[in-house]
Amino acid sequence: MFHSLTLAVALGVFVVTWIGCRVLETIFTQRGILDHPNPRSNHHIPKPRGAGIAVMIGWLGGVVILDFFSTIDTLPLHLSWLFLALVALITISWIDDLRTLPAALRLPIHILAALIALPSLPGPLFADMPGWFNITVTCILWVWFANIYNFMDGIDGISGVQGLALCGGLLIFTGLLPEIAPLGPLVLLLGAALVSFLGHNWPPARIFLGDVGSIPIGFILGWALLWLAIEGQPIAAIILPLYYFADSGLTFLRRLLAGKRVWHPHSEHAYQQAARQNMSHAHICRCIGLANIILIAFALTSFAPERAVIALIGAIVCVVLLLCHLSGEQQTGEHQIQAKNGPRNA
Repeated sequence: MFHSLTLAVALGVFVVTWIGCRVLETIFTQRGILDHPNPRSNHHIPKPRGAGIAVMIGWLGGVVILDFFSTIDTLPLHLSWLFLALVALITISWIDDLRTLPAALRLPIHILAALIALPSLPGPLFADMPGWFNITVTCILWVWFANIYNFMDGIDGISGVQGLALCGGLLIFTGLLPEIAPLGPLVLLLGAALVSFLGHNWPPARIFLGDVGSIPIGFILGWALLWLAIEGQPIAAIILPLYYFADSGLTFLRRLLAGKRVWHPHSEHAYQQAARQNMSHAHICRCIGLANIILIAFALTSFAPERAVIALIGAIVCVVLLLCHLSGEQQTGEHQIQAKNGPRNA
């Protein structure tokens, strides 16, 4: 159970994020800081983006308050390194939201942030491997996940739903594993911020997260998942975000085999294609939310080593069914369009 101070701070994070989103929505609309529709977009009306600023202010402020009033054993050590990395990510991501920076400039900053934040992890990911190997693999996985979270932020509500699911799963594990219990308050505060943001981003969204939110949030969640893996639950750390891994990974592979420039922006993820046909953003988010609840159950099953492989197989089946559902909606939409327009010429 959480201390009353932690719960009070979580409520404060919710309120600060809620008010911040409303204020930013007004300011960004007035100043024209908008996400304008383009051929890859899944929205048709310009919407303000940058709500991630409110989320990050709420979360960082809440963590500082807890760190100030708590004992040294309550929160993970070396949080200052994580904070420093987040400041770098927030800065470069906000500039990217305003001016669209090239990946060749953003990626080195992401890698640098991971290197800076390494001391905030409890230890090496692979205990029997040399230091250079652990540093390389950990940074690659960390940066990869932060960017996956950003890439998958393509429709209303999806980042909030996925983030809440990951926070929920991680919170359960903090109650089961004393080794990661210090993460509990931090994950709770992030969940509170995401619930608040989702109130503004649920379809139809009034404001978007922006890279200034999706990259840092993905970085924080990746940090927590790395903690989970390092403390003896690597299968659970894979299962919890498995839908994001699958949709982004399969799309990357498909584009690579098709000879496309995989580093270029696109809208070919399964959820994006379904949204372009006849599935509403709200329905897609509900499906993803339901699948994530099942994935949390499989992750908990993997807690017992003898059941880990069975849990992973079950989680894979769950994600395959979700992707098939989204693909089925795409095919249905294509058939409806073809029936409306008549048969195509040979």
